[in-house]
Amino acid sequence: MRTLSTGGSLLTALAAACLLVVSDTAATAAPPPPGYRTDQVLATAVHPTLGGISIRRGFWDADTDKGWGYDKVRHKHNISSIYAQKRVLMSPNIEQQGTSYVLRAWAGRYRCSGSACRLVEQREVRGIYTSVHMASLHGWPVNGVLGLQTMYCINPQSAARCPDWVVPAIERPGTPTGVSPRATPDGGVRDGITLRTAYKPLPRTLPRRAASPR
Repeated sequence: MRTLSTGGSLLTALAAACLLVVSDTAATAAPPPPGYRTDQVLATAVHPTLGGISIRRGFWDADTDKGWGYDKVRHKHNISSIYAQKRVLMSPNIEQQGTSYVLRAWAGRYRCSGSACRLVEQREVRGIYTSVHMASLHGWPVNGVLGLQTMYCINPQSAARCPDWVVPAIERPGTPTGVSPRATPDGGVRDGITLRTAYKPLPRTLPRRAASPR
């Protein structure tokens, strides 16, 4: 590990780290600080029908329950992975609502035992793509087509946050949870919980091999 050689360098590094923390906190609990780049494009999902969908930084203000873009999806709805957001936005399961599109994916947890895996829990994940060019939204700059407006899970009791297992299910389908080994010698998964995702509701049961990591 490289050691900083001067006190000035160390203070500079600590100040930079603090700024990162303050910036992240400001985006979650209150209006963003002046100059916050809400219009910054962090990534683009290339949809086979709709074309490029921008994922802008956006913001999330928990005090007013307002926001949009990556910050809202991460801090309000617990989908922190840009890769997972892109996968949902690439869904062929599309419903147009005026100038917006609802893109759907499903994430699920299977319990495997014997020769089969049984679905024990799943969530529908909805991404909202808005194709309108905007100068601003909720008072913060967009300066282009909005792109990802929000993304959330359909939860019991309308809870705002997706369960923690949803992101790994979308990112790495077939991954076992907990401490059980990844796979058996024949390529199946050991008894325990494994995660899956699809662009349609998941089947209630799967053959053990079909639930294996891919």
